[in-house]
Amino acid sequence: MEKIWHKKKKTRILLIIIANVMVISMMLGVMSIMSYAELFDDLITGKLTQSYEDSYDFDTELMNSAYQVMSGIDSEQMFETDGKIDEDKLVDIQVYNNSETISGQNESGLSYRLGDLLNWYQKLIYSESTSYVGDTNTDSAELEGNDAEDLKAPIVCKLSDGSYHYYSQDDFNEKVLNGELKFVMTDGIGAETSEQILDELENVDISDRNEMTEEEKNFRGIEDAEGTMLYVDCWKYDGVLFREEAAPLEAENLLQIVNENSNWNGRLNEAYNMLESCIYQIGERYGNYESLTEQYKEGDSNYFYYYLDLKSGKVATNREELGQENNIDDVAKSVRKMGKYVIIKSKLSEFETNIQEADAELWQSQTVYLSNVDKGEFVFMTGVDTKYPVKDSYYKNAHFYEKYSPVVRGVSAGMILAFLIFLASVVWLVVIAGRTERDGELHLYKFDRCKTEIGAVAVIFAWFVPSLLTVLFMGAAGIISQKTFAVGNGILSYETFFGMIGFGGLAVYTCNMFLVGILSLARRIKAGIAWKNSFLYSVVEFVKLLIRNARHIAKIIVLYLAYAAVHWVAYLASGWPSAFWSFVIFIVQTAGFVILVNWAVGRQKIKEGIEKISEGELDYKIDLEDIHGEQRKIAEQVNSIGSGLDAAVEKNMKSERLKTDLITNVSHDIKTPLTSIINYVNLLKQEKFDDPKLQRYIEVLEEKSQRLKTLTEDVVEASKVSSGNISLEFMNINMIELIQQTSGEFEEKFQTRNLTQIMNFPEEDAIVRVDGRRMWRVLANIYNNAAKYAMEGTRIYADLQTLDGKVIFSLKNISEQPLNISSAEELTERFIRGDLSRSTEGSGLGLSIAKTLTTMMGGTFDLYLDGDLFKVVIIFSKVS
Repeated sequence: MEKIWHKKKKTRILLIIIANVMVISMMLGVMSIMSYAELFDDLITGKLTQSYEDSYDFDTELMNSAYQVMSGIDSEQMFETDGKIDEDKLVDIQVYNNSETISGQNESGLSYRLGDLLNWYQKLIYSESTSYVGDTNTDSAELEGNDAEDLKAPIVCKLSDGSYHYYSQDDFNEKVLNGELKFVMTDGIGAETSEQILDELENVDISDRNEMTEEEKNFRGIEDAEGTMLYVDCWKYDGVLFREEAAPLEAENLLQIVNENSNWNGRLNEAYNMLESCIYQIGERYGNYESLTEQYKEGDSNYFYYYLDLKSGKVATNREELGQENNIDDVAKSVRKMGKYVIIKSKLSEFETNIQEADAELWQSQTVYLSNVDKGEFVFMTGVDTKYPVKDSYYKNAHFYEKYSPVVRGVSAGMILAFLIFLASVVWLVVIAGRTERDGELHLYKFDRCKTEIGAVAVIFAWFVPSLLTVLFMGAAGIISQKTFAVGNGILSYETFFGMIGFGGLAVYTCNMFLVGILSLARRIKAGIAWKNSFLYSVVEFVKLLIRNARHIAKIIVLYLAYAAVHWVAYLASGWPSAFWSFVIFIVQTAGFVILVNWAVGRQKIKEGIEKISEGELDYKIDLEDIHGEQRKIAEQVNSIGSGLDAAVEKNMKSERLKTDLITNVSHDIKTPLTSIINYVNLLKQEKFDDPKLQRYIEVLEEKSQRLKTLTEDVVEASKVSSGNISLEFMNINMIELIQQTSGEFEEKFQTRNLTQIMNFPEEDAIVRVDGRRMWRVLANIYNNAAKYAMEGTRIYADLQTLDGKVIFSLKNISEQPLNISSAEELTERFIRGDLSRSTEGSGLGLSIAKTLTTMMGGTFDLYLDGDLFKVVIIFSKVS
């Protein structure tokens, strides 16, 4: 066959190389685009344009600025008193967490100065101590410097009335050791030292302590130096804990508040959580407050805002000219001239902007939510002067966008082109998968012949594990970081260089593993084994097998399921079940069930095949589809037995046909000269020969020619009967009448040999359904046999009886010649005669023809010998 270039091995290698190069190009393109963080979101959302003002990044930055401004305006009212920040304003922790407002009053009993909370926030943000915020389970070995000593969990003591008292750990230890507090042990149990109990409090977790019984605790309470019982239990605090940088109002620390204030008693963990949340929220609000007064002040930013509280008439803006306008409409006209703007009023329908695709509902919800005012009570105008007179972040982003957006678009176009080339290469490889330039046949690899699911899992596993290890290694080596994606800024750092190598190699490996999987799948589909060679197909076929053979294997299935149920009950009752061994047992039992069902199905098929062959269906073949292993060999051998028997029968039938054809042809060839001989004998008889010798010769010729004619006719008749080449016309016949008619026709022959007929018939009719002409031939043959071979002067007995729905006829006579044969059945074979000297005129075919005709008409023909007694028995079913 002519080699086809697009199927050549070199073509495949080239396509694989092209696919890998395209994948590397796409990976490097992704890394390059990700380095342009300001443009990446626009590319993802499909909004990458020439103008920064129409970009997603501009929308995001403008909304963030609006968020900071509105939060800052709202924070002004919260932080300021008489237009200045009031660090002495009281912040009630519980009130703030509930309403996010600063009331200036100590309502819940836990309040701090605003200035203290702001300083505390700065320390939280900038502190490098790892022990600053944590929980009581923090290992002291992880704390730095003196923090391990400073940050200790307090001791919680429970009073009999259900309230609590909190001690610092150092204070509690000091009071125990100097005798101010004493541990009371359970009666009858050996006392522990104070040091041992303190050590237990230090090292036993509260969860472990709660699981102890009263006896295991070996502790009854704490009393003072005078013996008064103070506390019924104590343990180490296990909630949120961090170092206090400021004292609450009218207290030294938080423990004093929770000890003295009933509102906070027992709520230490909740107090810590509220305090932490409040510090962070107020700190973030203060950052927005500072942005309002510093970052967005006039002359330092291209961003502008105008806020009007319609209730109080208060105006907040960073544009002096806007603040001098007395009419809202005039302010709006000025805003519209500044570039990109957003105007939010009381109703959503009054929302106005020249920013493409701005979400009115989102903008309004953000401003309403952040300003903490009702709808309709404020007007907010914001935007950016797109002439960018100030070199702020908006200016830098605009110039960056203008400079690098063409680069990103070019890289994106290149990635699309690389993907299309990659896709074309893959399609090409899929089309020629399994084909070679040598021939048009499909060639499969060993991997293609394993189960489809196993192949898929193997490919995924072979890709996932090395890829995961590679990423983990790159992360541990510090290769994956923000610097890795800094290609677009012209920075080729250590991380960038090795990141390109690592991700490039990962892309190549991923591409090749993908090709291994997709090409194997393509070859499987072309070979038609993708579905048929899957576990799911096996399960479906097994279910079908169960349904098809449910009647035959139901008993085995029930017994096996009963065994499995007993096994599981015994296993689960043993007290040591585990998930792993339960899974192993399930898999083993499932495999055993499948094997047992297949064995039962195979056994049933073999059994049915043997029954069919034994019943005569020699060409029956056992279906080998669901038979495996040793049973398959047995089934194949049974099929071979059927084929061998069929071949033997066919050989015998062929031999019989050859014999029959030979007899028919020979008989036909004899008839022609025999007819001429008979005709000439008749002509000679018409001549008047006076010579007695000539007359005797003519008589012998006539006698022998007639005998030869009869023999020929018998041979032809026997041939037709044995080959089944005759047609039967069935009718109801009274056997008594037919036998009487036959006896009458042979009366003359019997008298010639001095034979006497003795007939014994029943009174009722004996009706059988046979071919009348053929039945007469059967009777004629056995009567003729008796006339020829019966001893002269003896009697011939013809008996007929009806018994159990059968008509039984028998004919008995004494043979003139000794019957020196081993079996009476030999007399029914062709050309076998009772006259072993063959001196009589018989052909040896009469009984054979009679038996064959009887069998063809549905009857039985049997011969019996007892010395010289010869008996023929014919049986037919009686017609009622």
